[in-house]
Amino acid sequence: TIFFEFDDGPPTTSQELNGWGDDLVHDYLKAIVIDGRIGVLYSNKDYGCEWDYDFRNKRWYKIDNTRFAVNIVLYALTS
Repeated sequence: TIFFEFDDGPPTTSQELNGWGDDLVHDYLKAIVIDGRIGVLYSNKDYGCEWDYDFRNKRWYKIDNTRFAVNIVLYALTS
């Protein structure tokens, strides 16, 4: 189930765009498929930090990454 569409693939993260980590923008995710379903979804894009609230500027990091999280949760609930 897809609620939000991403024509250019998974959204980028602040960590990728600011040169943290390996200085690369990754355009893929990795998954372990079990019986035709995604059992594990892995990304080195650091989405967990993107879903956080930044207390310094009083806002959420990026809307696209939150929408991506909605897609993941909907997939988990409906698959």
